[in-house]
Amino acid sequence: MNSRTIRIALGFTFGGLLGVLLVRAFFLDLMEQMGWRMFWEGLGHGESMNWGMVLQSTTFAKSLAGFLLVGVATGVGVYFREKRELSAK
Repeated sequence: MNSRTIRIALGFTFGGLLGVLLVRAFFLDLMEQMGWRMFWEGLGHGESMNWGMVLQSTTFAKSLAGFLLVGVATGVGVYFREKRELSAK
C-alpha cells in the first residue's frame, strides 16, 4: 500500500469516529443514550448480547450513518487534497 492510500484510509477512519461521536453528542435521545451505555459497558465486561437486537436498533443505525457519512466525506477530502498536492508538483 502506498502512503496516499494509507492517508485516505486514516482520514476515513478518524472521520468515521468523529461522526459516531457527533451522533452520540447531538442525535441520540435519552433512551438511545442509555442503550449506548449498556452496550459499551456490557462489551467492556465481556457480557454476551443479542446482536440481532443491537443491529436492528436505531442507535446502531444512527451511529453507522454518522460513521459512513462523515468518514466518506473526510476520506474524499483527503483524496482531493492529495490530488491537488500532486498536481501542484
